[in-house]
Amino acid sequence: MDRDAIMARSLAYYRDQQCVPQWRDFLSILVGELGQLSGHDESLEFFRHLGHRLAERLPLAEQDTLEGLETAINERLRRMNWGWCLFSAQQNMITILHGAWPELDKRPGCPWPLAMASLLEGLYERWLRGQGGGEVSVKMLTAAPGEPMEFCYGR
Repeated sequence: MDRDAIMARSLAYYRDQQCVPQWRDFLSILVGELGQLSGHDESLEFFRHLGHRLAERLPLAEQDTLEGLETAINERLRRMNWGWCLFSAQQNMITILHGAWPELDKRPGCPWPLAMASLLEGLYERWLRGQGGGEVSVKMLTAAPGEPMEFCYGR
């Protein structure tokens, strides 16, 4: 077996450890049913709201630098076993790369990546607003299974 195959196998193993197997099917079905019962957009707004609530439960201390904020958020994410983030300052926005996020269901068309992305939008938005960011929104740019998600915060 070549080195890349071994690394891919190890990464797949670690990715599978992010969600306790007893919850994987239940949560996957729950996300799908929410979308069917309330509508696609409404269910994603619900997950965004959950992200806001989670950020309120896990507030961050005020940070003086973007690097300090990234470090503080990565500590929160590590404790939840929700991956990592990398911030990059642009002229009018901050881009956020979020990798190693919990994946429940990798079947094509599964609503989980968009639900997780919506939850992360709300989480990052509330944390960044708590740092004095005003009413600026966080928007998901990409969310695909097995890939880091990308978000932007800015106007």
